[in-house]
Amino acid sequence: MKDDIKKEGREKQKLLQYKNTKSKRLDELETKAREFEVLSSVNLGKILGLLESKERKITSLSKTEENMNEYVKAMTAING
Repeated sequence: MKDDIKKEGREKQKLLQYKNTKSKRLDELETKAREFEVLSSVNLGKILGLLESKERKITSLSKTEENMNEYVKAMTAING
């Protein structure tokens, strides 16, 4: 009888550990699922379009800066 009670106690402990482990894993999976839901709502095409637009603007501003630097050098040389 005592052995049966001890065995039941061990089995109960194993079941509680199993439940805790599975509960933690379920929480992890639910968190990942929420992250994927957020990512699925992101409009990648729009983001890529914005990035390309910004890249073109940066390129244009860089060229303008180079042209202005050349102009300043030329004006300095003339007035120098």
